[in-house]
Amino acid sequence: MRTWYEKAEDEIDQELADNRDGLAYESELRTAPATYCANRRKAMSNDRYQEIRDALAMGPTPGPWKAHDPSESGWVDITNAPYATPLCYAVPCSDYQYDAELDCERLVSRAHETPANAAYIAACDPDTIRELLAERDQLDAEIEALRAEVDALRKALGRILENEASDWKAAEEFGGYVLADELREEARAAIAKATAA
Repeated sequence: MRTWYEKAEDEIDQELADNRDGLAYESELRTAPATYCANRRKAMSNDRYQEIRDALAMGPTPGPWKAHDPSESGWVDITNAPYATPLCYAVPCSDYQYDAELDCERLVSRAHETPANAAYIAACDPDTIRELLAERDQLDAEIEALRAEVDALRKALGRILENEASDWKAAEEFGGYVLADELREEARAAIAKATAA
C-alpha cells in the first residue's frame, strides 16, 4: 500500500513532466509535498462557499443524518432513517508517521477517530449546511449594511466638524454652532477610529 507521501511525489513528478519551470520550482515542490498539495487544492477553489453550494445543488439526501455505533469491523454507518441503507461509512483509518527510534515510517491506527468523524459527517447534513449558509449570507449582508452606516455617520460627523464656527462670537454673528471641546475631541477620535477600521 502506498502512502499519501508517495502519491504526492508521483503528482509532483507528473507536474514537473507537464510543466518544466526550472529547478527552483522543483526544489519548492520536493521540499514539502503536503504543502504543495494543500496550496494546489486552495488554488483550485477560491470560493469554498460556492463549492458547498454547488454540492448542495446536486441534490444530496436530506437530513437529519445519524451516525450509528461502530460495527465489529470499526466501520460506522451514517443514515437518514432507521434501517435505511447507509448514505456513507466512516472507516477506521491509519496513517504513516515517522518513528525517530526506528528511523522509519510506521503504520499508526487512528481508529479511535472514527466515531468522531462519523458524528461530524452526520452533523453536517445538507439541511444543516443550507441553514448555516443562509445565516452566513444574512450576517454578511448585515455587516455590509453596518459598514455603510458607519461610513455615512463618519462622513456626517466630518461635515459637522468642518462647519463648526470658530468660536461663540462667530456663531452668534454668522449663525452656526460651537461644539464643546470634549465633544469635538470625542468626534475626532470616532472619525479616526472609523477611518482606521
